[in-house]
Amino acid sequence: MGWTGFELRNNEYTPTIAADDTTQDDRYETIPENTWGGATRDFVSEIELESMGYDLPGEDRELSYEVKMLTGAQPDDEDIDPDYPATAHLIVSFRCYEYEGVDDEEDAQRIAENFASELKSEFEDKYNEIKETIRAKLAEGGYSVKTAYDRDRAEMTEYELDHWKYIQTSQG
Repeated sequence: MGWTGFELRNNEYTPTIAADDTTQDDRYETIPENTWGGATRDFVSEIELESMGYDLPGEDRELSYEVKMLTGAQPDDEDIDPDYPATAHLIVSFRCYEYEGVDDEEDAQRIAENFASELKSEFEDKYNEIKETIRAKLAEGGYSVKTAYDRDRAEMTEYELDHWKYIQTSQG
């Protein structure tokens, strides 16, 4: 997300200007800590997390998230720096369950294979698209750093590019 630090305050992940400084970074919105309640429903709806879960197989889908400080990707053309600065990352988890009665082992195997196949086609095969959608929605909502692409998105969509894939969120 680009935060250099965060602190839990009033049940919110609050971005700070540095990992060792508790001064709030007002460039970014806070994120509700709990995965329930009105503020969370608004956040989850704004970045469309809940609708992503609807595409997963099974029933009784559960969504959870947390913010963690992690070392992100480092440039390929440089040596790995063990002291590379960590930034805040939103870790999202979807849980879905399949409750279907079975008559025998063959039935159970068929249901498990169908569940795995749906999970692969609706999530694993679309992982990069899903991740980009979440990143773009976070940037659009003021929760994370905007890239040059985010700032120039409207203009970029007007170009006809042969070797680029444009991933459009429901908001454009």
